[in-house]
Amino acid sequence: MFFEGNRIDAMREMILTDNVDDRKKALAKLLPYQKGDFVGIFKALKGYPATIRFLDPPLHEFLPHEEEAQADLPKNMGVPVEKIKQRVKELHEFNPMLGFRGCRLGIILLLRKLSRRAGSRGFCHRWSRASGVRGARWR
Repeated sequence: MFFEGNRIDAMREMILTDNVDDRKKALAKLLPYQKGDFVGIFKALKGYPATIRFLDPPLHEFLPHEEEAQADLPKNMGVPVEKIKQRVKELHEFNPMLGFRGCRLGIILLLRKLSRRAGSRGFCHRWSRASGVRGARWR
């Protein structure tokens, strides 16, 4: 979902933000992508109900771990390589399911809010263009 095309750049921008305002700007770039994903899901459902579960993405997988790749990233993003290395270090967890990523990540980084907004907009978009969409249960 977040690795396709330019999505990874917006995701990396969100991961490397230092404040809520910049994070909201980065998330706004992700919203159209995720809305489109939900439109596709609801279209494929053909009116059948679905349970949508929002998962916390493994943020450490969006940033490169190799020094050479870390050195290339600032060329595209205008972020110092030291900041990238520090963020990779901060995101490292021995057991992600029991750590920060387990549940708090989506709340703190506003990802749950993005997913809810994208899902509801995708549903409304699909519902307004097709008959027979009965609903979704948000989890």
